[in-house]
Amino acid sequence: MKSYFRIIVKTLVLLAMAVCMWQVLTPYFRLDKNEEGELFQNIPENSLDVIALGSSHMQYAFNPSVFYEHTGYYSYVLGSECQPMSMSYSLLEEALKTQHPSIVVLDVFTLLSQSQVCYADGMYYIAMQETTGMTKIEAGRQVPDKELGLQYTFDFMMNHSNWRYLDFSDPQSILEKARKAEGVNDTLGYVMQMPTDFRYIPLMTYEPHPYRISDSAVAAIDRIISLCSKNDIELIFVKTPYTIDQEDTDQLNAIWNYLDEKNQEHIDFIAMADELHWFTGMDGDTWHNNAWGANIITKYLADYILEHHPVKNHTDCSILNQVLNEGSYNTARQLMGSENINVYDVLDAAAYFNCTILVKYTSGYFPIGEYENHLLQSAGLNHDFISDSGQCYYAVIENGKVIQESEKPFDTVYEGHQISLSDEGILINGNAYDDNSGVMELVFCSKQMSWYNAIGLKPSEYGFWKKGCLSWDCGN
Repeated sequence: MKSYFRIIVKTLVLLAMAVCMWQVLTPYFRLDKNEEGELFQNIPENSLDVIALGSSHMQYAFNPSVFYEHTGYYSYVLGSECQPMSMSYSLLEEALKTQHPSIVVLDVFTLLSQSQVCYADGMYYIAMQETTGMTKIEAGRQVPDKELGLQYTFDFMMNHSNWRYLDFSDPQSILEKARKAEGVNDTLGYVMQMPTDFRYIPLMTYEPHPYRISDSAVAAIDRIISLCSKNDIELIFVKTPYTIDQEDTDQLNAIWNYLDEKNQEHIDFIAMADELHWFTGMDGDTWHNNAWGANIITKYLADYILEHHPVKNHTDCSILNQVLNEGSYNTARQLMGSENINVYDVLDAAAYFNCTILVKYTSGYFPIGEYENHLLQSAGLNHDFISDSGQCYYAVIENGKVIQESEKPFDTVYEGHQISLSDEGILINGNAYDDNSGVMELVFCSKQMSWYNAIGLKPSEYGFWKKGCLSWDCGN
């Protein structure tokens, strides 16, 4: 009996030593450490209101800074490359160890056939590095190749040969390699890219054909619905815009039909692309949203959540406020910078994001309708351009508030910069930032004058103002 007891004790000791070795040594042997999980763990507990899950389609489409400016809520994108739905489940389980979000937004791309283009077993490993303990062990069981799943779970076995790449002459570098990441992800998981193709290309769509949703897709969907239900979380399935084909259209429609049967919320941004004025080129490439497209998608989600699922237990967090304020500054520069010539989009962003607007408006006929007048006033311009269309207007606006305005030209000093607003144009420190060709000249810039966007509007050109048509398709 004593001998049997000793065997049990020795076995437990050996097992404990193995677990300790795995926990302690593994970080030293990872060549490409994914720090996202550690950065997420550094977020103050129970501070996040919304968590977005999914592949890179979600990482590029959901901007927490845009969401914050529209709702005041805190959000995070727990995305990863080609994230399988089983890994979305595991990452949500991991997140629930420190957070209790009110809402989860989940992109369904990896349930569709086109996702196989980016699929690789390593995509499981990237996501699994963001999990810990039993959650990681359970995630490893979801890897189709069971041997790989075991290696990903206990990745010291897979990476132990990397000892040869360690620089033993510099012990500090080895210690730094295993040190836990500090701070939080300064983009809160969002990946920003800027437009490179400045064309308005309508997103191609197809009529769906009958299709039977796969048993594996049903199981994955039901599993995450159950997890959210148990934790009193509102779950919203989405599909962000990308160049879809007929097969994916059929599969996506089958998913929506199944979710309808489950009375489960979902939003199809592909079907809504025309309604939202989302275009391939200006708003995204064939695969991912750019900063302008992410603004469209995130703003819609923000309005939808405010209307249908307002957060009731939001608490203020100074750390997240600081990160989001910095993110908002960078987002404002991308949305209102010189690349964006669509004054509708720029004025819309100016109503929410901090910026400075310099205004020169001369009297005369100008095609400003109710919507345009609303946009201008929402951005802070204290003038009715319909009833007072014959009255000149010059102004400096900061973050939606009038700093100085007049019916006559004026010079002023703003944040140490010499500003001149006159019939000859808009000058900053003696340099012209417009071509003085428009009845209305608007210069959008940061308070620090680190970026500018000058837009001139003429009565003979309707390229910026709607006149019974889309602004990019009106002509003269």
